[in-house]
Amino acid sequence: MTERERVDAAARAAACADLLALGRPLGRASAALALFALAVLLLGREIPALPLWASLLLALPAQYHALRVAYDERVFRRWSGLWLHDPAAAPADTMAAFDCALGLAPAGRSLADRCRGARRLLQRQLIATVLQLACLVAAALYIRWPY
Repeated sequence: MTERERVDAAARAAACADLLALGRPLGRASAALALFALAVLLLGREIPALPLWASLLLALPAQYHALRVAYDERVFRRWSGLWLHDPAAAPADTMAAFDCALGLAPAGRSLADRCRGARRLLQRQLIATVLQLACLVAAALYIRWPY
C-alpha cells in the first residue's frame, strides 16, 4: 500500500468518525425524551399513556444504536490516527486484526463497506429518536387543556 492510499484511508476513516459524532447529541436527545415521557407518566396527567409508553419503548433501540454509533466512532477515529501516523500500519491488516479480536470471521470488508454500515446505524438511531419525538407530540395533541 502506498503512502497516498494509507493517508486517503485515514482521511475516509476520520470523515466517517466525524459523521458518527452526530450520534452523540441524538443519544442525549433520546435520553431526554425518555425521561420526559417517564416524568409525564409518573405525574399521572390526563394524557393518553399509550404514546408515552411507545416513546419509552422506542428509547431502547435509540439508545442501543447510540452506543453502537459511539463505539464505531471511536474505532474509526483510532484507525484514522493509526494510519495517519504509523507508516507501517496497513488498513486491510488493521481491519482484519480488529475482526479477529472481536471473534468475527475475517469477511474482508472494505473501509467503504464499514462506513456504510456505520452510517446505517446512525440512520436507525435517528429514525428511532424521531419516532420517539413523534409519540410525544401525539400525546401532547391529546392533552385536555382547562378552558
